[in-house]
Amino acid sequence: FQPQVDELDGLYDWIVTASGYTYPLASNRAIREELAKFPADTEFLEIRPQPNDPMPRAWHQFVECDDKMRRIYRYLPPRRVKMYMGSQWMIITKDFASYATGTNEYAGGKRRGRNTFASQYLPYAKHTMVADENYFTTVAKNSPMCQKHHNSNFLHVQFDQWENEKQGGPSDNKCLQPDPNHCGRSPTTLTHDYLPVLELGGALFARKFDMRKDSAILDAIDATRAKKDAPDFVPSERQYFEGVRIARRAENGADWCVTLDDRPGPGNVHDVRLEPCDRGDQRQRFNLGPCSSDGNIQLRAGAPANVAPGDLAPAPFCPVARHFGSYPVCLDLNAERLDPGTRIIGYPCNGRWNQLVALGTGAVGRPDAGALFISVPYPQHPVRHLCFDAPARTNAGAAAGAENARLHVSRCHGGPTQTFFVEPGLGALYAAPPRPEDYLTGEEEL
Repeated sequence: FQPQVDELDGLYDWIVTASGYTYPLASNRAIREELAKFPADTEFLEIRPQPNDPMPRAWHQFVECDDKMRRIYRYLPPRRVKMYMGSQWMIITKDFASYATGTNEYAGGKRRGRNTFASQYLPYAKHTMVADENYFTTVAKNSPMCQKHHNSNFLHVQFDQWENEKQGGPSDNKCLQPDPNHCGRSPTTLTHDYLPVLELGGALFARKFDMRKDSAILDAIDATRAKKDAPDFVPSERQYFEGVRIARRAENGADWCVTLDDRPGPGNVHDVRLEPCDRGDQRQRFNLGPCSSDGNIQLRAGAPANVAPGDLAPAPFCPVARHFGSYPVCLDLNAERLDPGTRIIGYPCNGRWNQLVALGTGAVGRPDAGALFISVPYPQHPVRHLCFDAPARTNAGAAAGAENARLHVSRCHGGPTQTFFVEPGLGALYAAPPRPEDYLTGEEEL
């Protein structure tokens, strides 16, 4: 990093760090406009809010040898230093870049006759397991620029599964701790099915992309970026439906509705299950949207929606949320787990892939009409879509335990237990929904 800082010689406002797998989602003009909303001395780093205080037995020194990270021995945490973890991808000013590399007025590690924090911490940080995710964030929080920090890097990253959970087994270089189940994970390669997540997230950059695996997503991003940069561009209206009910019809004709509990349980998780439909039950009313723009949804009372697939996306994708005042709770695939039977829960909206739901189109190779499904973002995973499901219900089952009525996901099969209809609410299609930035972040997961 220091050679690049030296070469630029301060002739910049911000440095945007990026890998070869990073791609801009916005035009240069849009990037400048977004950054100009902040003071010119703002440092954009995504940092976990709580300090990293590792247990000594779980903290080790590492060195790189033969293109591999090697664990050497236990590493005592530094004394009187609050370490922080976060993303190594950042947008920083020349002041912070120079401070972190020791090339400005602090050059030589001297300031008023004392070493800077950066120069003192560097020899220690370079031997931590993920040094760049430790060094820059810790230096930022302990530097003179700390009060100028904005906790975002405008980058969307979707991480792959944990290495120890992959079906093919973990990579040797991702499980470096003594506990074989204590593994890392890398960003997954984004494909064109992931475009709705990027559209709704509103980030300026994303990673990772690989044109050898999917060049269509890069072509689509280029086309969207050029369209938005045109002088006559007018943003299209996203579909948004207020007060809808999601119902499933039992064999005896009774309708059972998706119901989200008012009170969260441990971990801020709201229970989601099927209960007899009641028009007056606000726990059964949701807002669907704002939806991604590739495709179209037409809701129908008492029947599955008519859904037109997009040019690249299998259908529009939308958050399904209940609003508790200004606090939105979305239907969520619990912990991003892909096992059949994983619960659908209510969780604070965050715009991640596991909170974006599509309605089935019945197209060849896609979930059937009436399905509610979530797309799996991992190209190597054998399952591409997971459908909402629940045990068959009857009137006699109304008194049964709530556990048996909980909503979960299964492999899509098009059967009656996976066939839902989204009933239009009292409100019509809204062209001006709540601002996506109020509850769709889509930035890097920490």
